[in-house]
Amino acid sequence: MKSRCSFVEPLESRRLLAGDVCLASDPIERISGDVFPVSGNVVQVFPYTPPAGIGFAPSFPPQFLPAPLFPGAGIDAPLMLPAGGADLLVEAGGLVAAVRTNFFAGAAAELPPATLHLFDRQDDGSLEESASIELPLAPREVLLTDQLVIVVGSSPRGIPTGTRGAETVVWTVARNDLTDRNTIRLDGLFAAVARRDDRLFVSTFQPSQFTPQFDSPPSFTHTVTVFDTSGGSLSRIASGELPNAVLDEMVVGDDILVVEQTGSSETDVERASSRDATWIAPTELAHHLVRYRIVGDDIERIASLELSADFNLRTEISADGRTAVVFGQHNVVFPAVVDGPQAGYSVALIDLSEDQPKLFQSVDLATRNRQTLADIGERALVIADGRNALIVVDIDQSIDVDAENRVTRIELPGIPDQTYPGITSVTELSPETFAIVRRSYATSIDPVERLSRREVELLTLSLDDHSVVAQSVPDHSALAIFTPSSPRPTLIGLGLFLTPLEARQLVVGRIDGSGQFDQQATIELDDVVEIDADENRLLLRQIDQLIEYRWDSLDDPIVTPLGDPLPAPTAVDDVFRRNSEARDRYLNVLENDQILGYLGNARIVELIDAPAGVVIATGGNVLRLTEEALGSEGTFEFRYVLQQGSQRASAKVTLTLFRYDDDDVRQAVDRVIARAGEDLGVDASDLQIGAVRRFTDRPMPSDPAAGIENPLGGQFGILVDLRVGDQLYRYAANFQDDVVRLSNQPLRRVMELSMRAMDADGNTVASIQSGDEFFIEVIAQDLREFGLGVFAVAFDLPLPVNQLDLTGELMLLGKFDEIGESITARGIDEFSALEALIEHPGSAPQAVVRIGVRAIAGGRVTLQLDPAESLGAELLLRGRNDEVSPLEVDFGSLTLNIDGIEPTDTDASGAVTPSDALRVINFLGVYGSVLVDDLPTLSSRVEGEDGEQRLRSMRRLDTNADGLISARDALHVINDLARLFNREDGSGSGGSNAEAESVDAAIASDFLSDDDDDDTLSPMR
Repeated sequence: MKSRCSFVEPLESRRLLAGDVCLASDPIERISGDVFPVSGNVVQVFPYTPPAGIGFAPSFPPQFLPAPLFPGAGIDAPLMLPAGGADLLVEAGGLVAAVRTNFFAGAAAELPPATLHLFDRQDDGSLEESASIELPLAPREVLLTDQLVIVVGSSPRGIPTGTRGAETVVWTVARNDLTDRNTIRLDGLFAAVARRDDRLFVSTFQPSQFTPQFDSPPSFTHTVTVFDTSGGSLSRIASGELPNAVLDEMVVGDDILVVEQTGSSETDVERASSRDATWIAPTELAHHLVRYRIVGDDIERIASLELSADFNLRTEISADGRTAVVFGQHNVVFPAVVDGPQAGYSVALIDLSEDQPKLFQSVDLATRNRQTLADIGERALVIADGRNALIVVDIDQSIDVDAENRVTRIELPGIPDQTYPGITSVTELSPETFAIVRRSYATSIDPVERLSRREVELLTLSLDDHSVVAQSVPDHSALAIFTPSSPRPTLIGLGLFLTPLEARQLVVGRIDGSGQFDQQATIELDDVVEIDADENRLLLRQIDQLIEYRWDSLDDPIVTPLGDPLPAPTAVDDVFRRNSEARDRYLNVLENDQILGYLGNARIVELIDAPAGVVIATGGNVLRLTEEALGSEGTFEFRYVLQQGSQRASAKVTLTLFRYDDDDVRQAVDRVIARAGEDLGVDASDLQIGAVRRFTDRPMPSDPAAGIENPLGGQFGILVDLRVGDQLYRYAANFQDDVVRLSNQPLRRVMELSMRAMDADGNTVASIQSGDEFFIEVIAQDLREFGLGVFAVAFDLPLPVNQLDLTGELMLLGKFDEIGESITARGIDEFSALEALIEHPGSAPQAVVRIGVRAIAGGRVTLQLDPAESLGAELLLRGRNDEVSPLEVDFGSLTLNIDGIEPTDTDASGAVTPSDALRVINFLGVYGSVLVDDLPTLSSRVEGEDGEQRLRSMRRLDTNADGLISARDALHVINDLARLFNREDGSGSGGSNAEAESVDAAIASDFLSDDDDDDTLSPMR
C-alpha cells in the first residue's frame, strides 16, 4: 500500500474553505466561497443520531444513556428496548444464559430480584433449564466463556443516586460447579463491557458532582479494568484511565484505539455551592485518534493523531487492525437552499500499520441534510444524503487516488413527494452490497390515518457498479436478511432505541446474487425486550419467557418459560358513548384495568365480535374507530383480549354510536334565532348570524370565555354569535330544546384581515397577464387602541376557478405556523395559523401567508376573505382570553384586473363569438351538466388532445365560475355577446333588450331546465 501522509492542519484553519473540499465533480455540488456562511451565521451542530463505533462510547450514568453502544446493523448487536436496558441473553457451547430483570425491586420489595436462568441445549434443539440463580446486582451484561458465566452490572445501591461511592459489580459462576461464585467490585458507575479473545474490558466512571447543563456532552474520564477470562476464575491483568469507555471494536491485540475529544470548559464561578454549578460548552473542540497499549499492569498512551472533524459520528477499525475510518462532522452549516449544501462532513482514512497513526487521506463532503445515516463497510462508507440520495466514499487504502475520485453520488429511484422521512437505515450486507430502507407515508383523507399508513421499500445497492440493482416492498422495516456470503442474517431496523411503532414484526428474507429480496416469513415482536440471532436460530427474550425460531422451521416457534409466569392482569368492562362525527376516535379500554406496569408492557392483542371499523390502534394500548365504524349508529357489544407477557385477560366493551348532522345543527340555530328574537324583541330579519361553532364531536365547554359560564357545558350542541344593532350576543343550545344566552357586549371591530397581490420577491404586482403566477398575501392587524397583536387567524378564500388557479405554493410568513391542513379544492378552505412570537407585535400589520395563484383567464376578479367554520379555526388576540367573533373582524377583499382571455372566451381565441356558446351547448349535449371537480373523470373520454389540455379546455366551459358546467354558462356567453353587440351598435337601450331576448331564447330552448342543472354526471348520448 502506498502511504499518503497528509499534513493535518490545526482545526482553526480547516473550515471547509473552497480549496479544502474534495468532492466528486459530477453530480455533487461543490462548496464555493460565495455560499460559505459569513461571520455570525456559523451554527454549532450536534449530531442527531446517537454516537456509535469507537467515537463516543457511553459517558453517562445508565439512566441517561444505555450502554454499550452497538453498531446499528451488526448481527452481534442485540435488540434492546428501553424496557430491557441491557444485553442479558447469550448462548455459547450448548449453554443459554438469560436474565429475568426487575428494575423496580427497590420500589416494590415483594418482587423477586433479577434472576439468572441457565438452559442446556438438548440434542433435539430444545432448551432444558439447569439452574436459576438470584443475582446480587442490577445486571447489564451477560457473557459466557468455556468455564464461566459472567454477569456485569451495577450495585443496586448505586443506581438511584449516581453519586460517588457507586460500585460496578463483576459476578461469576463456574459452569461446572454452580456453587463456585465470586464477586469483584469496582469503583464508579458502570459504563460498558468489551470482550476480545480471552480478555474482558470493564469501563467505569465517576460523574461530576454538579448537575450538568451542557450544549455538548462532557467527557468523563473512564477507568478501564482488563481481566483474563481463559481460566476458571477472572484474574486482573491491567487497569488505566481512558477518555472513553472501551467497546469490542476498539481493541486490536494489546492496543486500544480511542477518539478523544478535548476542549476548554469552565464552570460558573458565581454559585452557591458546587452542586449549583452549570456547564459552559467548550468554545474550542479538538479530536484525536489515540492509541493506548496494555504494558504490564498498566494502560499507557502511545501516540495520537489530530483529526479535522469537529464532531465524531462513527469510527471503524479494519479486521486486521491496520487501517481505520473516522466519519466526522464540521461545526458549520450552510444556508437552507433547496438541494444545496446543508452541512459539512469529513472522512479520514488512517494508516495504523505503525505505532504512530498517520492520515492516509482526507475526503470532505457537502451534504444536503444536516442529519445523516451512515454505515462504514469493508469497502465503502455509505451516507444517506437527504431523502432520496446516497453518497458513497471508497475507503480502500490499498489504492492511491484523488479524494474527489473516491466520492460518488447516487440518486435513488423516485418516490412520492409526500414521503417522510425517506431513508431510515443504511446497512452493509456484504463487502459488495448495502441495503437501503426507505419509508413513505401514503396519503389518506382520514387525518388520524395520515401518519400511520407506512410503506417500506428495500433497495439493494451494488458497490461494483454504484447502482441500485433491485427494489422490493417488505411488509415491515425491521428485517433479518440472509445473503449468499453468510449463513447468519444481518438485522436491520433493530437497535437500542427501537420503538414498538417502528418494528412490531420482523421480516425474514434472503437476497440472491442479483440483489432481489425474497420474503420468507414475518415474526411478531410483541413484548420482546431482546433479540439474539446466530446461524441456526432467532431467540427472543420476553420478560417471562423465551421464544425460539429455527431458521429452517419458522412456522414452529419453541416457547421456554423464563421463571414463573407473570401474574395475570385484570380487565374491567367498559361503556363508551361517541358521536359518529367525533374527533376523538380512540377508546381507552385499559384505563380502568388492573395492570402491574413494572412487569412489562400490557397490550390489546385481539378483538372478539367487534363491529366493523373498530380496530386495535398502532401501539396496542387503545382501540380506534375508523370511518367505517363512524358511519354507523346503534349500540354494540364486543370483547377485547389484553396480554402482558404470556398472560391474558378479557373484558366486555359496550359502545353506543350516535350522530348529530347538519339538520340537527340547522334546527338548533333556528331555536337560537327564535329565542333571541323573543328575548330582544326584534324580528328575525334584524339578527345577523356570526360564527356557529359546532360541538358535535366533543361536548361544549362549561367556560367558553373568561367570566362566562355555560349551563349547557358538557353537552353536545352549538355556540352562536348574533349581532343586533351595535350589540354582540352569544347563545348556547344543545340538540334537545335548551337555549341559553351566555353574554352580550358592545360590538366593535378588533381585528382586520386584508390582502394584496405580490410577486415572488415580495413586490406589489402592478399588472397581471393571463398565465402569470403571483401570490395573494394575507395580512392581519390588531385594531384595538392598545393592541398587543394577532395571535391566531382563520379564514376561507374562495377563488373563481375559471380565472384563478392555485399553484400549490403556500409560504408562512413571520412566525406564523399553519395548524392542520387547509382544503384547496376551489381555493383555500379552513386555513388556520398562529404566531408564536414571544414579544407581542402590537398594532403593527402582521403578514400571515402568501398563497400562490395562476391567472388562467382575463377580466375583473374580486376576492373576498370569509370566516372559517371548523371548530379548531379560531381568531385570537393577544391579551384577550376569549375567542374573537367573526362579527368583530373586518374580512377584507381584493380586486384584480387580469389582461388576457375573457372567461366567456371558451376556446381562448381572443374574442367572444357565438362558437363559444356553441362549445358549451355541444358539451351539454354529450355529457349533460357536470361538476368541475368531476372533469378529470371525463378527460380520458375525449380524443385528440393530451390530458392536461383536455382538462384545461373543459374547465373554461364553466364561464360563471359556479363550479358547474350547465346551461347557465352558455347563457353567460350569450349575455356577454349581447353586451358586446350593444357597445358596437352604440344603442343605449339595445343592451337590455338583447339580454332579455337571450334569456327568453334560453328558456325557450330549455337551457335552464332543472334536468340540465342536475349535479350528477349524465351518461353519454
